[in-house]
Amino acid sequence: MIDQTASADEIKAFNEYLARHPEAVEIYAAQQKISDMLAAIPQFDPPPYLQGKIMAALPPSSRPGRVSWLQAISSWLAPPQWRFAFSLVAGIIVGICAFILFFSIKNLDNLSEDSLIGTALFSTPMQTQRIEHTPIKADIAWHSEPQRLVVKLALEAAEPVTVEFTFNANDLYLNQFYQSAGHLAHPVTFEPGSIKIDTVEENRYFLVFSSRGSVGATVQMSIYYKGELMFTRPFYSLPPD
Repeated sequence: MIDQTASADEIKAFNEYLARHPEAVEIYAAQQKISDMLAAIPQFDPPPYLQGKIMAALPPSSRPGRVSWLQAISSWLAPPQWRFAFSLVAGIIVGICAFILFFSIKNLDNLSEDSLIGTALFSTPMQTQRIEHTPIKADIAWHSEPQRLVVKLALEAAEPVTVEFTFNANDLYLNQFYQSAGHLAHPVTFEPGSIKIDTVEENRYFLVFSSRGSVGATVQMSIYYKGELMFTRPFYSLPPD
């Protein structure tokens, strides 16, 4: 899921598992954040003098006419002070990753873009809309960017309602789904091109849709009360730059 190589059936099964196990959602969101942070680290080629420096550090007796990179690096790291230094650095990196994981999980309830999308920053603010229509109150926030659409929904329903997101499964797929719910009347139903949520009381939902192709696509959100449509609006993902 994190490397976006899963098939449509695998994505459906994964999202159904997340809907049944809220604790897994927290772990997945934290791993996604770490993955995004690692992906944002720039990669550099080693400086041209590095090989010569490694070879010069080898004792003459271990320098045949041709030495493999693995042998050279192993010899270079042999002195105790280097082993200690690299162990210290590795320990610091592990500690930072553990802190990030713990901090991410502790802050998931905020449903912020930074905590759930990782290091991706929006160039423009999220658009918002407030709905007050008996028996519901809802705050919707969404953001469209090339090949991705983010939707957040904070819903308060005095009586059971159904929220449905529909889209063309050939154009979009659900990349992330998170729910922070005080009460779940029924589990979330995932189908190709459809997400159906039966809910009541105060609940919050976070969805990320990703594009399958090179064109923009539409997600239609609808809210039903006693089988009748109360509210509907479209969201649009942007085509790639």
